[in-house]
Amino acid sequence: MQYLYLYTNTLDYQQLWVPQNTQAEVEQEQYLTYFPPTSRFENVIATSKNTDNSNILTKDHLLDVMNMHESIQFGVSTYDNEEYTLTDLCTFSGGACVDPTNNDVCNCLIVSVLKMWNYNVTTLEDDTDVMSTLNNYGTREDLEGVLGAPVFDSNGQLVSA
Repeated sequence: MQYLYLYTNTLDYQQLWVPQNTQAEVEQEQYLTYFPPTSRFENVIATSKNTDNSNILTKDHLLDVMNMHESIQFGVSTYDNEEYTLTDLCTFSGGACVDPTNNDVCNCLIVSVLKMWNYNVTTLEDDTDVMSTLNNYGTREDLEGVLGAPVFDSNGQLVSA
C-alpha cells in the first residue's frame, strides 16, 4: 500500500497560530496594521541535568547555563554573506547589567538571572554566595517570572528552583 502525503511548509507564523478564515484572523490583521511586529522572541528553558529535577540554582548548574549563554552571545551566524552576533540582532531595551561597563549584551532585551553576573562566566565563578546574589535580583515576583517552581523560605528568601 502506498501513501501520498501532501505536505507544504510555511514560515508564516500568522498562518500557524491564528485560525484561518475566522474573525480572529480579521482582527489580527487589523491589529497588525496599527502595531506591526518589530521583534521575535525566543525562550531557552534550562533544567537540571540530574534526573531527580534537583535545584538548578547551584553554582555548577548556573555555570553550565552561563556557558550556554556565552556560546549564543559570542556565536556568529552568517546570512547573505554577512556575519551577525547576538548583539547585532537583539532587540535593544535600554536595560543594564549590575556592572554597566559590560558589553552591549546588557542592552539587549534578555530576561535572565544571569544578568546578576553581567553575563560573564568569570564573575559567576568568583561569586562566593550565588544564592545571596540571586536574592538581589529583584522582587519575589521578578524571580517567579524567570524561574520555574521557585521555592522561598519563611523569610521570603529564594532557596531553590
